[in-house]
Amino acid sequence: MIFIQPSISPIALSFGFVDIRWYSLAYIFTFIIGSIIIKKLNKRSYNYLSEKQIDSFFIWAVIGVIIGGRVGYVLFYQTN
Repeated sequence: MIFIQPSISPIALSFGFVDIRWYSLAYIFTFIIGSIIIKKLNKRSYNYLSEKQIDSFFIWAVIGVIIGGRVGYVLFYQTN
């Protein structure tokens, strides 16, 4: 039986010296959609949080994901 395996490049976009990978687009898309959903849910539930608080949370969440991802990579894959 012949199996066909696509060879998809991990790089989605390339701008000279900057490469944007597929997983980074997934992170960006997830944070944007998550922010939109939280803002809509907040409007339905009597605006417990201000727009500034929600935006501040997502900024810190992005920073946490970036730092946590790097720390996790070092701890799990760079054990030398």
